[in-house]
Amino acid sequence: MRDILTRAGYAAGLGPGQLPVDASVTASLAAVLTDGDLLLCTQAEAHNLGLHWRPFTGLEIARGFALAGDSEHDVSAVQSAIAEELAAALGATVSTTASEVQDA
Repeated sequence: MRDILTRAGYAAGLGPGQLPVDASVTASLAAVLTDGDLLLCTQAEAHNLGLHWRPFTGLEIARGFALAGDSEHDVSAVQSAIAEELAAALGATVSTTASEVQDA
């Protein structure tokens, strides 16, 4: 995902320092509030942070999550037992075409 955004930023004329990636939501929010940076997030995340939100245009993006484990059996067991609960905790939905979770 980061490479796609970096290429889009370069295509829009942004320099390397104009597309920072922070390690935490706290650092990102601080940069928004103190430096006027923009934050790429979902509408729900913006609402929860008290930020104005506008849709990102020109590039279709989606966030996904994948469950990883020591074995495929472990991953399958956890997914079959609590996939819906994990998705709800992430604010997402379980994909019906693959064993992954999509941002809602």
